[in-house]
Amino acid sequence: MTKPKEVRLGGFSLALLACVGRLGDNGNVRRITEQLGVDLGRPVSTPQMYATLPRLAAAGLLSMHEIPARPVQGGRRAMRYELTDLGRARIGRSRT
Repeated sequence: MTKPKEVRLGGFSLALLACVGRLGDNGNVRRITEQLGVDLGRPVSTPQMYATLPRLAAAGLLSMHEIPARPVQGGRRAMRYELTDLGRARIGRSRT
């Protein structure tokens, strides 16, 4: 298995990683967006989340898990995000 390429992280991405870490296994896009907006004290756009979360997952900092669609009309599948050990390490390095 090849090691993921290390990506440069700005303040938004680091705040996002910390937010996902605090949410634990409850990290779907809606919850992350809401909580990150509270953490940052400003609204966070959903498209920004849909762009950033997969980029951080591709870098190995987050894991993505598909949540099956609800068995109701209009039920859609969703993704759940969790912080990986590599993501925890990156947060820790940013604080030193």
